[in-house]
Amino acid sequence: MKDLNYLLLVLIACLAITVNGQSNSGIPVINDHKFLINDLIVDPFTKSSFRTKTGIGRTAISELPDIQIGDSLIKSPSGDLLVVGMNYQFDLRMKEWASLYLGFEISGRLGSEAFSLYTNGVNSLVGFDMGWKLVLFESKAHFLSTSIGILNRNATVINLSKWINGVITGTPSEITERMIALQGTTGLYYAWGINEVLGIQAMTQLSYGDLFEAGKSGAQLISGAALDLNFSSVSRIPLGVSLASGYLYAPDFTISQYHKTWINNLKFGFTRSHDFLITIDISTYKAPYLVGILSSQDYHSTRVFDYALNIIIYFD
Repeated sequence: MKDLNYLLLVLIACLAITVNGQSNSGIPVINDHKFLINDLIVDPFTKSSFRTKTGIGRTAISELPDIQIGDSLIKSPSGDLLVVGMNYQFDLRMKEWASLYLGFEISGRLGSEAFSLYTNGVNSLVGFDMGWKLVLFESKAHFLSTSIGILNRNATVINLSKWINGVITGTPSEITERMIALQGTTGLYYAWGINEVLGIQAMTQLSYGDLFEAGKSGAQLISGAALDLNFSSVSRIPLGVSLASGYLYAPDFTISQYHKTWINNLKFGFTRSHDFLITIDISTYKAPYLVGILSSQDYHSTRVFDYALNIIIYFD
């Protein structure tokens, strides 16, 4: 990972650059279409902004994996999981064609009942990402950009089942497992303003580096698209709607970088303002039901419903 460490130093050094690009505040508009930014799809725009997202979710009551406690086996108990997350991102426009981004996130997952707490314990993840977004092509109706950056994740799992079984069998183990993953990232991000009401966003992103498995590294590819509807331009209703879907790796609180899943998102937003967006969304997907950090083949799936409040403020 020496190359990634070198990239980190280069990106940190870029923070010292003086901003002298032209100001271009306000919600992104292409071909008179005001975009309702959907965070499931990385947007292509190089605008200065500050973003926050606060989400909470829960799985549908599901059948858990069998639980082994000493010599006893509990067959298919039921239970569910609680998931929470907070994200912050700061984008700074440096030139007409370049912006710097800095992101921070903290997320967690825990069993909300006795059996699910035993099998899943308490999982948390803290991470940051930083890098550059660069414009490749811009016209009246189309906008295309790329990015280069780094992504760092620190996962912690309190594995109650492993620890309790170790105590019972006389082979005690650490109750806490920790893994750190550092990756380099790049991608392509596209927006098309079809008309005042209708817009489309799409993206694909490639990352390479550490996996949440000791001594292993690899590449990951994700992609997705969003349909964007803005009704404020044709009515007095300041409402925007975004429908997004992506074939992505399951969100970070699953502590899994191996399991790809379709994530679907429906977002409603207040679009009257020129300088900020307030949106509420719901996402649903099937995620691996892991016990600690396990191999890619050792999981059960359960459906998650996640609700979030998003705020984006644009500035000069």
